[in-house]
Amino acid sequence: MGEEPAPSIAAAIGVPVGTVASRLRRGRAELKKRLRGEPEQPALPAVIWAFLRRPRAWLTAAPAPSAPLGGAMLAAAVAFAVVAQPPANASGTLAVRPATIAPSVTVTAGARTPPATEPATAPPTVDFQSLPKAPPPTSASLRPQPNDGPNRVASVGDLEKEATDLQGAHARLAAGDPAGALALVENWTVRHAHAVLTEDAAAVEITATAQVGRKERACALATAFRDRWPQSMHTARILRACPTVTP
Repeated sequence: MGEEPAPSIAAAIGVPVGTVASRLRRGRAELKKRLRGEPEQPALPAVIWAFLRRPRAWLTAAPAPSAPLGGAMLAAAVAFAVVAQPPANASGTLAVRPATIAPSVTVTAGARTPPATEPATAPPTVDFQSLPKAPPPTSASLRPQPNDGPNRVASVGDLEKEATDLQGAHARLAAGDPAGALALVENWTVRHAHAVLTEDAAAVEITATAQVGRKERACALATAFRDRWPQSMHTARILRACPTVTP
């Protein structure tokens, strides 16, 4: 049987050249077995074996020029049958495998699960009604506190009244009436319990007490005056009234 180029057969039947060449070799091998009288192969379809039986007469009786062409056509037919034949399994039956469809997976780009956020904690509230209330002011706290020192803040009217009343005691003492001056000072102390001019009134009281002859009382008052107001401008006057008191 003549050799027909594989490219020509591949072009004629529309099969790749490599596949045609491989199938031609297998087809020639099967044809040789058939011509040698070997049993038929059940794997090939019956129509192929019928086709192989038909050309036997003309393969031997045909003129020489047509024999190669007939053999080539026969080989091409066998090759085409082999190419078209699906592979057989060990039992001779065709194995049909169902197509496996991969499950589709939808992937969303950039989709991320948002992080869990903790619930916002409300700021603590304060019940102002439950807070302790300041006690209402009592009558004692509304009254002015006693303070006979120079740090007391007095109104202008109070200072003028203190000075006017004390000026009368100074006048009596200057006029030679220490008893009258002493009486006015004692009255002034009662009227101005929270006075500011206490230092001046004490100096008049010590001088008047010494002039009425009550030296012991005058020296006791002078000692207390020195201890209370050591830098007083009336110190020299007090020492003259009671010389036994040291500065």
